[in-house]
Amino acid sequence: MLCSAIDETNTERLGIHDYVVVNGAQSLTSLLSSKASITADLRVLVKVVALGDDAQLSEKITHNSNNQNAIKARDQKSNNPIQQRLKKEVAALKYSDFVLEVKQGELNPKKEVLRNEDSGLALLAVELGEPWTCHQKYKVMDESHAKIFGRSDVTGAKLVFCHLLVESMLGVLDGFDDPVFGHYNLTKYFLAHAVSQIVRGEEAVKAVLTDPRKLFAEGKVDDFVKVFAGIASTTVDDLNAEIGELIEEDKFDHKRDLKSPIWCKTMTGKLVSAYKKDVKRKRVDPIDDLFSEYI
Repeated sequence: MLCSAIDETNTERLGIHDYVVVNGAQSLTSLLSSKASITADLRVLVKVVALGDDAQLSEKITHNSNNQNAIKARDQKSNNPIQQRLKKEVAALKYSDFVLEVKQGELNPKKEVLRNEDSGLALLAVELGEPWTCHQKYKVMDESHAKIFGRSDVTGAKLVFCHLLVESMLGVLDGFDDPVFGHYNLTKYFLAHAVSQIVRGEEAVKAVLTDPRKLFAEGKVDDFVKVFAGIASTTVDDLNAEIGELIEEDKFDHKRDLKSPIWCKTMTGKLVSAYKKDVKRKRVDPIDDLFSEYI
Protein backbone atom coordinates (compact mmCIF):
# COMPACT_ATOMS: atom_id res chain seq x y z
CA MET A 1 0.00 0.00 0.00
CA LEU A 2 1.17 3.50 -0.78
CA CYS A 3 0.04 6.47 1.24
CA SER A 4 0.84 10.12 1.77
CA ALA A 5 1.66 9.79 5.50
CA ILE A 6 1.78 7.30 8.36
CA ASP A 7 0.61 8.09 11.91
CA GLU A 8 2.36 5.94 14.53
CA THR A 9 1.16 7.75 17.65
CA ASN A 10 -1.15 4.87 18.55
CA THR A 11 0.97 1.81 19.35
CA GLU A 12 -2.02 -0.52 18.80
CA ARG A 13 -3.08 0.81 15.42
CA LEU A 14 -1.29 2.21 12.36
CA GLY A 15 -2.85 5.33 10.92
CA ILE A 16 -2.44 5.87 7.16
CA HIS A 17 -3.60 8.79 5.04
CA ASP A 18 -4.60 8.89 1.34
CA TYR A 19 -3.78 5.24 0.69
CA VAL A 20 -3.93 3.13 -2.47
CA VAL A 21 -3.25 -0.59 -3.01
CA VAL A 22 -0.71 -1.12 -5.81
CA ASN A 23 -0.19 -4.88 -5.42
CA GLY A 24 -2.80 -7.08 -3.81
CA ALA A 25 -5.98 -6.71 -5.86
CA GLN A 26 -6.50 -10.48 -6.01
CA SER A 27 -6.07 -10.76 -2.26
CA LEU A 28 -8.61 -8.00 -1.64
CA THR A 29 -11.07 -9.62 -4.03
CA SER A 30 -10.71 -12.97 -2.24
CA LEU A 31 -11.14 -11.33 1.15
CA LEU A 32 -14.27 -9.54 0.00
CA SER A 33 -15.84 -12.68 -1.47
CA SER A 34 -15.10 -14.61 1.76
CA LYS A 35 -15.91 -11.87 4.25
CA ALA A 36 -18.65 -13.95 5.89
CA SER A 37 -16.04 -16.53 6.90
CA ILE A 38 -13.34 -14.17 8.12
CA THR A 39 -12.66 -14.16 11.85
CA ALA A 40 -10.55 -12.00 14.14
CA ASP A 41 -7.82 -14.65 13.97
CA LEU A 42 -6.92 -13.76 10.39
CA ARG A 43 -3.59 -12.00 9.90
CA VAL A 44 -2.52 -10.46 6.59
CA LEU A 45 1.03 -9.18 6.03
CA VAL A 46 0.95 -5.70 4.50
CA LYS A 47 3.78 -3.46 3.35
CA VAL A 48 2.96 0.24 3.72
CA VAL A 49 5.12 2.95 2.15
CA ALA A 50 4.67 6.66 2.93
CA LEU A 51 5.55 8.69 -0.15
CA GLY A 52 4.39 12.20 0.59
CA ASP A 53 3.83 13.69 -2.86
CA ASP A 54 6.69 11.88 -4.68
CA ALA A 55 4.84 10.85 -7.86
CA GLN A 56 7.94 9.39 -9.57
CA LEU A 57 8.67 7.05 -6.68
CA SER A 58 5.02 6.04 -6.65
CA GLU A 59 5.18 5.02 -10.33
CA LYS A 60 8.45 3.13 -9.80
CA ILE A 61 7.11 1.13 -6.85
CA THR A 62 3.86 0.37 -8.67
CA HIS A 63 5.73 -0.91 -11.76
CA ASN A 64 8.30 -2.99 -9.87
CA SER A 65 5.80 -4.57 -7.50
CA ASN A 66 3.82 -5.84 -10.49
CA ASN A 67 6.82 -6.91 -12.61
CA GLN A 68 8.74 -9.17 -10.26
CA ASN A 69 9.64 -11.80 -12.86
CA ALA A 70 9.53 -12.65 -16.56
CA ILE A 71 6.40 -14.76 -16.18
CA LYS A 72 4.40 -11.75 -15.11
CA ALA A 73 5.69 -9.74 -18.04
CA ARG A 74 4.64 -12.59 -20.29
CA ASP A 75 1.19 -12.79 -18.75
CA GLN A 76 0.77 -9.06 -19.10
CA LYS A 77 1.38 -9.43 -22.84
CA SER A 78 -1.04 -12.35 -23.21
CA ASN A 79 -3.88 -10.10 -24.34
CA ASN A 80 -1.64 -7.94 -26.49
CA PRO A 81 -3.17 -7.66 -30.00
CA ILE A 82 0.08 -8.89 -31.56
CA GLN A 83 0.16 -12.05 -29.42
CA GLN A 84 -3.52 -12.74 -30.03
CA ARG A 85 -3.06 -12.33 -33.79
CA LEU A 86 -0.04 -14.65 -33.84
CA LYS A 87 -1.92 -17.23 -31.77
CA LYS A 88 -4.73 -17.29 -34.35
CA GLU A 89 -2.28 -17.49 -37.24
CA VAL A 90 -0.41 -20.44 -35.69
CA ALA A 91 -3.73 -22.27 -35.17
CA ALA A 92 -4.72 -21.55 -38.78
CA LEU A 93 -1.56 -23.25 -40.07
CA LYS A 94 -2.91 -26.62 -38.96
CA TYR A 95 0.68 -27.86 -38.92
CA SER A 96 1.27 -30.81 -36.61
CA ASP A 97 -1.37 -29.52 -34.14
CA PHE A 98 0.84 -26.59 -33.15
CA VAL A 99 -0.63 -24.04 -30.75
CA LEU A 100 1.04 -20.85 -29.56
CA GLU A 101 0.97 -20.59 -25.77
CA VAL A 102 0.80 -16.92 -24.82
CA LYS A 103 0.15 -17.35 -21.10
CA GLN A 104 1.37 -19.74 -18.44
CA GLY A 105 -1.23 -22.27 -17.35
CA GLU A 106 -3.10 -22.54 -20.65
CA LEU A 107 -4.77 -25.88 -21.24
CA ASN A 108 -3.88 -27.26 -24.66
CA PRO A 109 -4.53 -31.02 -24.50
CA LYS A 110 -3.25 -33.13 -27.39
CA LYS A 111 -1.53 -30.10 -28.91
CA GLU A 112 2.10 -29.42 -29.68
CA VAL A 113 2.71 -26.35 -27.55
CA LEU A 114 5.03 -23.58 -28.71
CA ARG A 115 5.65 -21.04 -25.96
CA ASN A 116 5.83 -17.49 -27.28
CA GLU A 117 9.01 -16.90 -25.26
CA ASP A 118 10.72 -19.79 -27.03
CA SER A 119 9.53 -18.62 -30.44
CA GLY A 120 10.93 -15.19 -29.62
CA LEU A 121 14.38 -16.68 -28.95
CA ALA A 122 14.22 -18.52 -32.28
CA LEU A 123 13.39 -15.26 -34.06
CA LEU A 124 16.32 -13.57 -32.34
CA ALA A 125 18.73 -16.22 -33.57
CA VAL A 126 17.48 -17.03 -37.07
CA GLU A 127 15.97 -13.77 -38.28
CA LEU A 128 17.30 -10.89 -36.20
CA GLY A 129 20.79 -12.37 -36.08
CA GLU A 130 21.37 -11.95 -32.34
CA PRO A 131 22.11 -15.45 -30.97
CA TRP A 132 24.29 -13.93 -28.25
CA THR A 133 21.16 -12.50 -26.57
CA CYS A 134 19.29 -15.81 -26.40
CA HIS A 135 20.29 -16.40 -22.77
CA GLN A 136 18.21 -13.36 -21.80
CA LYS A 137 14.84 -15.05 -22.05
CA TYR A 138 13.32 -12.66 -19.53
CA LYS A 139 13.60 -9.81 -22.04
CA VAL A 140 11.60 -11.50 -24.80
CA MET A 141 8.17 -10.59 -23.47
CA ASP A 142 9.32 -7.39 -21.78
CA GLU A 143 11.68 -4.77 -23.19
CA SER A 144 12.43 -6.70 -26.41
CA HIS A 145 8.81 -7.56 -27.24
CA ALA A 146 8.30 -4.84 -29.85
CA LYS A 147 11.64 -5.53 -31.55
CA ILE A 148 10.97 -9.25 -31.78
CA PHE A 149 7.24 -9.49 -32.43
CA GLY A 150 6.16 -5.98 -33.41
CA ARG A 151 7.39 -6.02 -37.01
CA SER A 152 4.86 -6.25 -39.84
CA ASP A 153 6.48 -9.34 -41.41
CA VAL A 154 6.30 -11.46 -38.25
CA THR A 155 3.60 -14.07 -38.82
CA GLY A 156 2.47 -17.24 -37.12
CA ALA A 157 4.12 -19.20 -39.92
CA LYS A 158 7.43 -17.48 -39.25
CA LEU A 159 7.22 -18.27 -35.52
CA VAL A 160 6.72 -21.98 -36.13
CA PHE A 161 9.28 -22.07 -38.96
CA CYS A 162 12.09 -20.44 -36.96
CA HIS A 163 11.28 -22.67 -34.01
CA LEU A 164 11.56 -25.77 -36.21
CA LEU A 165 14.89 -24.60 -37.62
CA VAL A 166 16.36 -24.10 -34.15
CA GLU A 167 14.99 -27.40 -32.83
CA SER A 168 16.47 -29.25 -35.84
CA MET A 169 19.89 -28.34 -34.44
CA LEU A 170 19.36 -30.81 -31.58
CA GLY A 171 19.98 -33.68 -33.98
CA VAL A 172 23.52 -32.55 -34.85
CA LEU A 173 24.84 -31.36 -31.48
CA ASP A 174 26.41 -34.74 -30.73
CA GLY A 175 28.78 -34.04 -33.62
CA PHE A 176 30.77 -31.53 -31.58
CA ASP A 177 34.15 -32.72 -30.36
CA ASP A 178 33.50 -30.92 -27.07
CA PRO A 179 30.16 -32.28 -25.74
CA VAL A 180 29.97 -29.59 -23.06
CA PHE A 181 30.09 -26.90 -25.73
CA GLY A 182 27.80 -28.86 -28.04
CA HIS A 183 25.00 -29.10 -25.49
CA TYR A 184 25.40 -25.67 -23.95
CA ASN A 185 22.05 -23.86 -24.24
CA LEU A 186 23.29 -21.06 -26.51
CA THR A 187 25.04 -23.40 -28.94
CA LYS A 188 21.90 -24.45 -30.82
CA TYR A 189 20.92 -20.80 -31.28
CA PHE A 190 24.36 -19.85 -32.56
CA LEU A 191 24.45 -22.83 -34.92
CA ALA A 192 20.96 -22.05 -36.29
CA HIS A 193 22.06 -18.45 -36.80
CA ALA A 194 25.25 -19.48 -38.61
CA VAL A 195 23.39 -21.83 -40.96
CA SER A 196 20.75 -19.19 -41.68
CA GLN A 197 23.53 -16.82 -42.70
CA ILE A 198 25.05 -19.48 -44.95
CA VAL A 199 21.79 -20.15 -46.80
CA ARG A 200 20.83 -16.46 -47.09
CA GLY A 201 23.47 -16.18 -49.79
CA GLU A 202 20.88 -17.68 -52.14
CA GLU A 203 18.14 -15.08 -52.77
CA ALA A 204 15.36 -17.65 -53.25
CA VAL A 205 16.18 -19.25 -49.89
CA LYS A 206 16.38 -15.83 -48.26
CA ALA A 207 12.88 -15.10 -49.56
CA VAL A 208 11.57 -18.28 -47.93
CA LEU A 209 13.15 -17.36 -44.61
CA THR A 210 11.51 -13.95 -44.87
CA ASP A 211 8.06 -15.38 -45.63
CA PRO A 212 7.63 -19.15 -45.17
CA ARG A 213 3.85 -19.18 -45.58
CA LYS A 214 4.03 -20.67 -49.11
CA LEU A 215 6.24 -23.44 -47.74
CA PHE A 216 3.52 -24.39 -45.24
CA ALA A 217 0.79 -24.16 -47.87
CA GLU A 218 2.66 -26.57 -50.16
CA GLY A 219 3.55 -28.99 -47.37
CA LYS A 220 7.30 -28.59 -47.87
CA VAL A 221 8.27 -27.38 -44.40
CA ASP A 222 9.69 -30.64 -43.09
CA ASP A 223 11.77 -31.17 -46.23
CA PHE A 224 13.23 -27.68 -45.97
CA VAL A 225 14.07 -28.15 -42.30
CA LYS A 226 15.77 -31.48 -43.04
CA VAL A 227 18.05 -29.85 -45.63
CA PHE A 228 18.77 -27.00 -43.19
CA ALA A 229 19.81 -29.53 -40.53
CA GLY A 230 22.03 -31.28 -43.07
CA ILE A 231 23.94 -28.06 -43.69
CA ALA A 232 24.21 -27.67 -39.92
CA SER A 233 25.96 -31.04 -39.73
CA THR A 234 28.60 -29.83 -42.19
CA THR A 235 28.88 -26.55 -40.27
CA VAL A 236 29.54 -28.48 -37.04
CA ASP A 237 32.62 -30.01 -38.69
CA ASP A 238 33.88 -26.57 -39.70
CA LEU A 239 33.16 -25.20 -36.23
CA ASN A 240 35.03 -28.08 -34.62
CA ALA A 241 38.10 -27.14 -36.68
CA GLU A 242 37.85 -23.46 -35.76
CA ILE A 243 37.29 -24.10 -32.06
CA GLY A 244 40.03 -26.73 -31.93
CA GLU A 245 42.60 -24.14 -32.95
CA LEU A 246 41.27 -21.66 -30.36
CA ILE A 247 41.38 -24.28 -27.60
CA GLU A 248 44.99 -25.09 -28.41
CA GLU A 249 45.81 -21.39 -28.05
CA ASP A 250 43.73 -21.17 -24.84
CA LYS A 251 41.51 -18.55 -26.48
CA PHE A 252 38.09 -20.18 -26.17
CA ASP A 253 35.50 -20.05 -23.41
CA HIS A 254 32.06 -21.06 -24.71
CA LYS A 255 30.18 -19.41 -21.84
CA ARG A 256 31.90 -16.11 -22.55
CA ASP A 257 32.25 -16.24 -26.32
CA LEU A 258 28.70 -17.30 -27.18
CA LYS A 259 27.47 -14.18 -25.35
CA SER A 260 29.83 -11.92 -27.31
CA PRO A 261 28.41 -10.25 -30.45
CA ILE A 262 31.94 -9.71 -31.78
CA TRP A 263 32.90 -13.39 -31.38
CA CYS A 264 29.60 -14.62 -32.85
CA LYS A 265 29.80 -12.32 -35.88
CA THR A 266 33.45 -13.15 -36.52
CA MET A 267 32.92 -16.89 -36.21
CA THR A 268 29.81 -16.79 -38.38
CA GLY A 269 31.80 -15.01 -41.08
CA LYS A 270 34.42 -17.76 -40.97
CA LEU A 271 31.78 -20.48 -41.23
CA VAL A 272 30.11 -18.80 -44.21
CA SER A 273 33.50 -18.54 -45.94
CA ALA A 274 34.31 -22.16 -45.12
CA TYR A 275 31.08 -23.37 -46.72
CA LYS A 276 31.73 -21.33 -49.87
CA LYS A 277 35.22 -22.84 -50.12
CA ASP A 278 33.77 -26.33 -49.74
CA VAL A 279 31.34 -25.60 -52.58
CA LYS A 280 34.20 -24.56 -54.86
CA ARG A 281 36.11 -27.71 -53.93
CA LYS A 282 32.91 -29.71 -54.60
CA ARG A 283 32.93 -31.14 -51.09
CA VAL A 284 29.35 -29.93 -50.54
CA ASP A 285 26.48 -29.02 -52.83
CA PRO A 286 25.62 -25.39 -53.63
CA ILE A 287 22.79 -23.94 -51.57
CA ASP A 288 20.48 -23.41 -54.55
CA ASP A 289 20.88 -27.08 -55.57
CA LEU A 290 20.09 -28.31 -52.07
CA PHE A 291 16.88 -26.28 -51.82
CA SER A 292 15.82 -26.36 -55.46
CA GLU A 293 12.86 -28.68 -54.80
CA TYR A 294 11.51 -26.61 -51.93
CA ILE A 295 11.74 -22.98 -53.07
